[in-house]
Formats: sequence, structure tokens, C-alpha cells
Amino acid sequence: MAGSIEKRGDNWRLTVTAGYDGSGNQIRYRKTVMADNKREAEKLLAAFVVEVNQGTAAVVGTGKMTVADFFAYWLENTPHEVNTEVYYLRLWPRINVAIGQIRIQKVEPRHILAFMRNLAEPGIKAGGGTLSLSTQKKYHAALKTIFKAAEKWRFISANPCSCVEAPRVKTAPKKVYDQEQTALFLQRLDGESLKWRAIVLLALSTGLRREELFGLEWQDINFNEGYLRVERAAVYTGKTHGIVEKVPKNHSSVRMVSVPQNVLTVIKQYKAEQAETKLKMGDMWIDSRKVFVSWNGEPAHPTSFTAYLRKFAIKNKLPHITPHLLRHMAATFLIQGGVDLRTVSGKLGHADGRVTMQVYAHLLQSSEQQTADLMGSIIENAQNNKISGSKKAAN
Repeated sequence: MAGSIEKRGDNWRLTVTAGYDGSGNQIRYRKTVMADNKREAEKLLAAFVVEVNQGTAAVVGTGKMTVADFFAYWLENTPHEVNTEVYYLRLWPRINVAIGQIRIQKVEPRHILAFMRNLAEPGIKAGGGTLSLSTQKKYHAALKTIFKAAEKWRFISANPCSCVEAPRVKTAPKKVYDQEQTALFLQRLDGESLKWRAIVLLALSTGLRREELFGLEWQDINFNEGYLRVERAAVYTGKTHGIVEKVPKNHSSVRMVSVPQNVLTVIKQYKAEQAETKLKMGDMWIDSRKVFVSWNGEPAHPTSFTAYLRKFAIKNKLPHITPHLLRHMAATFLIQGGVDLRTVSGKLGHADGRVTMQVYAHLLQSSEQQTADLMGSIIENAQNNKISGSKKAAN
């Protein structure tokens, strides 16, 4: 591996060559350093050669690239689903204002620290107020991902986010409906349309994500065997791309989920009603094959579920509820009912059982306390029997 040094004013430029790329161009690594003399520069060159050998040096030709330039390059060269790309584009404006024009090789941890401090300042939001800790954490995670790619592709030698801690977010347990509220909720639901009864009951009984519910097609439901298959999700990405279909959140999210028979009965009734509407509409009906549709057969909008639940709760003087809270209720009732964590995790489509453990730790602690009470009773009963037996033996 060849290396050379070149005097440039008060500094020295180090150059190391390391073979050729796929296009036949020589791969060169460069670094400008300060040294008192040539001998000191040669020592720095030797250290630079080690960096190149270890894969921690940046490839030459990226020195003038700004963070904004790299962000565009990263989006173009990284396969992202539409909703993921939209997510990063939503975060980008603030990042661009803060560090977008800095050369990517010049970004240091201090720049990231300054940006994170700025995110925590009052009045940072357009309408005033502060960003939540969870939102601040999203910015940190996005930056870390972007710079990780820059490091991997050797645009930079180290990720400046690696030594900057993300905000610590304390997640409080979700407040689900108690038994009395759930009973009232289900009683009032009986007076709603078949479509909304089917959606709500399916969400509550299976724990499906909102996007998974609206990605369902009739072919996914096996009425005879009593289960459905989750294979796709309908995600709203904003006005630019609208609703897009994607594979579920992770590999474990593609799953078969059992459905209670009383819920399947409501879904069958809704299916029959949908078939009648289709006949009445004739050529105006759009056959989307989706389970949950609009008045003309087009796929229903996922956000319509959120809006419906908000209005339903207000109308019936119930606490605020969302599709995601119904998912939490499903998991909570299962765990409280004694279903093991692995089964609950599989039903929810969590990629890692540790996620389920984290979210529902408070319930598991309660169950664990019950085991202590149970074992205490067993020991007490055994001791009482032993005492009773001793008395009989004595008599």
C-alpha cells in the first residue's frame, strides 16, 4: 500500500493508494494534517496507512460533499419504502438548517450536540412550544442512521453521532379501559353500523395494527378455520403519495391470527351487506377486494378509523381511545387472562419478544406477584395439612 506526503502551505497532505474500484479507477485516501517537519509528517502518514488498512479512513473525492449533498445521495442509493422516505423527508428541514451546508467530513460531535440542544429549546415548533423527547429522539436516530451509511461507504472515518447520547424517554404504561368502561364501550358499539362494529371488534380481539386492518382483503379471512392472514399493510404517507401498500412492519408481522367466532359472525354480516351494496351500485362500484371499503368500494382510508373512534368516545362520554390503544387493550386482556408472553408477542406481530416484555412489564410484574401469593397459599395449605395430620396421629 503506497503512500506519499506533499507540503501545502503550513500543512501537509497525506495520500494513500489502495488498489482499484470496479470501474478501474485507483482508490485514493487523503488527509490534510499539521506537522512541524517532514519527519513528523511521515509518522502521521504511517498512522494514516494503518487507518486505511483498518477501513476507518474516508475515500478521497468526498471532501467537498455537504451533509445536504450526502442526504440526497443516501436517499438515491438506499432502498426505502415510500413511507420511510417520507418520514426522513419530514425530519430533514430542521437538520438541513442546522448542519446541511457543513461539509460531511467536517461534522463533529459538537455540531450534533448543538443541534440536539436546539431541538430542546422552547419555541422550536412553528406554533410555539417544545418538541417532545420522543420527537427529539427520532431526530437523533435519523442522524445516526444517515451518518452510519456515510461511515460505511467511507465518506467519513467516524460517525459523529456515536458519542452523543439520545434523549432518554420514559414510557408510561398505556391507560386502557377498565372492565366497566370496556363493557359500556361494547354496549354502545352495538348501535353502530356493521362496518364499524366489524373493524372495532376485529381490532380489539386480534390486536392488529391499524394499517394491517386496512390492508386486509377478503381472501385473507378463512371463515371455516377461524383465522386470518396478515400479509400487507395500507399506510397513509401524506398528500404526495397518498395510501401505499407495503409488507407488514417486520418479518414476524406476516402471520396467521385466530379470530373469535362471534367476531367472525359480525364480519360475515358485514360482508353480506357489502355484497348487497355492490349489486345496487352496479358499474359505479370499484372492486378493490378490500375488506374495509368506502361507500363505492374504494379502500377505506386508515385515518378514518382514528377519526371515528374520537367521535365515538365523545358521543358516548368515554375516555379518549385510538386504534393503537385497542391493540394495547387486546394484549393487556390476554396477559391478564394468563396467556404466555410468547403467544401474545406472536399475535401482535412483534419481531422480538423483548419488545412485548418492555411494553407490558407492569402487567408481568403484577402476574409475578400473583405467583408469590399462589406459592404462599400452597405452602400454607401444606403446613396446615401437616399440622392436622399430626394432631390425628397424636389422637
